[in-house]
Amino acid sequence: MSPSSEGYAGIAAPHPPARWRDLWTMLLIDDARPAPLVAIAGAVLAACAWLLASPDRMVSRLMTWDLLFNLEGAWRIRAGQVPHVDFHDPLGSLSFWPTVAGFWLVGTSVFAFIVGQLLVAGVMFAAAVTTSVRRLPLAPAILFVLFACLEVLVPTNTGGLFDHFTFAMSYNAYGWAALCVLSLILFLPPRRGSAPAWPDVVVGGVLIAALFYLKITYFLVALGLLAAAFLVCRHIRAQPIAWGMVGAAALANVAAPFNWHYLGDIAATIQAGAVRSGWDTAIVLVTANATELSLAAGVLLVAVALWRAGQAPLRLPAAAAVLIGAALAVLSQNAQLRGLPLCGVALFLMYEQVRRNLAGYAGVAWVLLAILVVPAANVATATASMVSYFDTATHSDANFVVDRTNLRGLAVPLRQDEAVANDDATYLWVNRIRSVGGNIKLSQYEYVQTILEAAAMFHERQDRPGAVLVLDQVSPLSFVLGRPPARGGTLWMDTAFAWQPAEVALAEVAHVLVPKLSTYPGLTEEAVARYGAYLEAQFPLRSESPGWFLFSRPAKPP
Repeated sequence: MSPSSEGYAGIAAPHPPARWRDLWTMLLIDDARPAPLVAIAGAVLAACAWLLASPDRMVSRLMTWDLLFNLEGAWRIRAGQVPHVDFHDPLGSLSFWPTVAGFWLVGTSVFAFIVGQLLVAGVMFAAAVTTSVRRLPLAPAILFVLFACLEVLVPTNTGGLFDHFTFAMSYNAYGWAALCVLSLILFLPPRRGSAPAWPDVVVGGVLIAALFYLKITYFLVALGLLAAAFLVCRHIRAQPIAWGMVGAAALANVAAPFNWHYLGDIAATIQAGAVRSGWDTAIVLVTANATELSLAAGVLLVAVALWRAGQAPLRLPAAAAVLIGAALAVLSQNAQLRGLPLCGVALFLMYEQVRRNLAGYAGVAWVLLAILVVPAANVATATASMVSYFDTATHSDANFVVDRTNLRGLAVPLRQDEAVANDDATYLWVNRIRSVGGNIKLSQYEYVQTILEAAAMFHERQDRPGAVLVLDQVSPLSFVLGRPPARGGTLWMDTAFAWQPAEVALAEVAHVLVPKLSTYPGLTEEAVARYGAYLEAQFPLRSESPGWFLFSRPAKPP
């Protein structure tokens, strides 16, 4: 059999091996079987899910306001609002729907987000198992499934340190995981004689469609991967009608009238200048991800050498190059600096080529193990992060745990000089505001305290009904207070995004809160400048607290 053939039968050991060699053969060489793959990978993921969901608190060490962005968006959908019609954001709405499902399952709580994560991980588990069992031996298949699913579950940003716990930018975690599964489908052919092509077409089509409603960047990259696979992968070209229909359906869906409002939000954001470009961006990304890129470049060079020697199809070096470019393209538009999971997929492609080329070599097991070192290390690090999260959530006394409002159970770290009783904690951040003004960045603890203080301004005054808008990056008071949200505004405010006119953004708002210490002072200043005249005319200043100015419309006469 030619080593460059696109399909192949399972490879067995050439001689009766010793008992330990039987194990290596089963794990590293023989085709994976569904039962052990589901059992082993499922057990690990179930344990990780328990580590995440079992604590009675949800620990957030970074970008807590981004978690509230997701909860607020899901709350608006549950209240009956239509994304991109009743509220605006350039992101798709798909990342909110798992949290909406969480609200139905566990109530209005921050833990609804974790429930949503578990639901997404379950879907990704099914997709990864269906994809890998048709292509990989047991050990790499297990690692691939865990590699993709832990991207969803681990409470850290892609490329972040293992103990920098955050639930921010879930759409990026979901997007990376989906692209990894899609890439394996597109660039690694299934075994000859395995199940028909329709499982790949179905899973690939669903992932591409989902990525459109997650974030447009991931969708465009997915279409690019599909186009590249058509050019260099025989198993994709062997199903031109099926994959052509996938691409055509994806494009037709984009143009459908029910997506016009979503496209309008995307177009407005692009026109506002939110797209990142230029050599400076590329240089920063390359230097920040030098280790991963060096490894991927090594895989690419080896793939080129194998292809030139006639030991690999053109698909292998082409796929490695495309994955590197796709990973950089995605990262260039993310609010992240590190992490290129797509480059890890190239290792699984190389693994399969080496498995075929060295099937009869006595030391093949050690070569294959060497290729799996990096994926195994990634999985081990992710698992360690889950264990560390569980320990922090269950044993750490250095957290402030919210015990009121719909933020109950949210835990954020206290600074060392703030390790005092929670009843005294408010005075610490108030004194900090008074002493240094607004020229500092809010800690997670201080941010949560400001939100609780804002909530208290409404709980203490029962004569303040109506929707509340916060002039900060995120306006989470509708979720926090459990109030009906106003329509017409922007879910995530940013100086680089399009701004809704005051007459639209504030039309249904009864109260406007202006923070004295914002998560993004420049944004709050611009919001006050844009909406100041409307506020002055429609919203008299009603009260002031240590952290807020409250403007409210005059009460309508009964």
